[in-house]
Amino acid sequence: MGNCHAHYRCRSSVDHSFLGVIKGSETTLNSENGFLDYDTYSDLSARTQATFARKRNEIYSLFETYMKRKRERREYDAADRYAPKLSY
Repeated sequence: MGNCHAHYRCRSSVDHSFLGVIKGSETTLNSENGFLDYDTYSDLSARTQATFARKRNEIYSLFETYMKRKRERREYDAADRYAPKLSY
């Protein structure tokens, strides 16, 4: 049971990295594709999502897989729903 809770916290933190930092940060409002590119994400201060500061390469790789699968399934997430409203 303890592993389940740890897994949930980890999954929740990864989701936050995707939606709250890579796709949902203020910097993304100025990006062409609505999310941070790898270089911008990897150059963020260690204080930005400090939990994964040393694992940014792995997190971004997971993000790319997430985006690919989302496109294949024609799905969208919360950041996709709100991005058009924030762009004007």
